[in-house]
Amino acid sequence: MAGPSDKLFAAIRSVESGGNVNRTGDNGRAIGPYQIHQNYHKDAVQHNPRLKADGKTYDNCKGEGSTAYSESVMRAYMDRYATEKRLGRRPTDEDYARIHNGGPNGYKKPATDSYWGKVKERLR
Repeated sequence: MAGPSDKLFAAIRSVESGGNVNRTGDNGRAIGPYQIHQNYHKDAVQHNPRLKADGKTYDNCKGEGSTAYSESVMRAYMDRYATEKRLGRRPTDEDYARIHNGGPNGYKKPATDSYWGKVKERLR
């Protein structure tokens, strides 16, 4: 699977935090440049246990050096949920963004439409 492009990561990061690696949002439940929730991280680690290498934890999704780790977490999450087999077609940038925002079935939730609009605007 190709997965999200660097350009898509940059657009999502811009929407989520403006690039602020220390950002905490969603009433303290989301952290870092991609505003990752603990359950999202847990899902990604279950899919790719190598994310725990070198003692890495959810807390590594925030702060100095968190961008690269968070992108690894996101790639594992997408590798688990944004698959051709699951979606019935090849995943698009829209699918990746909406799954990031709305969970495994976010790609079909109306609530993630406006989020995709914000990401899409930054892809231009």
